[in-house]
Amino acid sequence: MRTAIGVDLGGSHTAAGVLTEDGTIHAQHELDLDDLSFDSVVDAVVQVVGLALADAGPNVSAIGVGSPGNVQAQTGTILYSPNFGWKDAPLGKALRKKFKQPLYVANDARCATLGEYTFGCGRGTKNFVLLTLGTGIGGGLGLFFAILIGIVNVFLLPSEIGSLYARDGGDRPVTGLTGFWVLIPIVGGIIWVVKVQGWLNKFWVAHGAPA
Repeated sequence: MRTAIGVDLGGSHTAAGVLTEDGTIHAQHELDLDDLSFDSVVDAVVQVVGLALADAGPNVSAIGVGSPGNVQAQTGTILYSPNFGWKDAPLGKALRKKFKQPLYVANDARCATLGEYTFGCGRGTKNFVLLTLGTGIGGGLGLFFAILIGIVNVFLLPSEIGSLYARDGGDRPVTGLTGFWVLIPIVGGIIWVVKVQGWLNKFWVAHGAPA
């Protein structure tokens, strides 16, 4: 059975696990991030991946990294990450210099969506939505058995759920913008999820649920 290393890069810590192709996590290592500068975060990822590789043995097929922010899929460049304050950070390039295995970088919420869509609660569904509630609000869409990645170089990506406009006003975080889900406290975000579900239920009762 093939083995891969999965990396979760968060706003306060990073973790790396050894996974087999049935979705089972066999070992995991975690490290807190005290310094969010690019070089320090890269060093931390290299450290936890090294520990995971030691557990996995020599036959690791690939390394996958889930990072917060807008990610250019072809290169693994972080176009913008509010969690770290990075712009055009070459994360994929920096990590590929450290490891011989193929390495891929994607948005962390999209990675979570892919995992649940393939092995978890979304398995077997045609259309699937996942919300991630952590340092910010993220999410992903699985439509017709495929993960919607989004279109880069525009402000609102189709699957950037945290950037959906929710209300006027609100706090101004590092982006300087107001009124988006990611800026509303988590409890408020959950309330919005419940309200949206209620609206959808009423619509489906009136017009029929989607096939």
